[in-house]
Amino acid sequence: MSKVPKLSDTQTQALQRFFERYDTDKNGFLSFYELSSFFYEVLGEEVEHDTLLSFWEEVDPENTGYLSFDDVQRIAVHVLPHTGVKKETGDKNVSRKKGQRNKWFSR
Repeated sequence: MSKVPKLSDTQTQALQRFFERYDTDKNGFLSFYELSSFFYEVLGEEVEHDTLLSFWEEVDPENTGYLSFDDVQRIAVHVLPHTGVKKETGDKNVSRKKGQRNKWFSR
């Protein structure tokens, strides 16, 4: 049985702050549009609607239309190891290694 990866306390706290910042209607969930505003801010440009929709369909397979904090944590467990965020120190250096591309949002 494989070990389920977990976020450090520092990463969980940072993720909680992110979640609260982009949950603009404060309903405890991120909508498609709230998540798209996050990507716009992080990437500095709009993500094509079809690309964002493809990502959304993958992270919201039950088609609820919303992501809970638990959903975002499950995504982050798989994304953070590829961003350069150091689990032990909580270092916020999120630069990618040269040549490394994001599955959905490569430029």
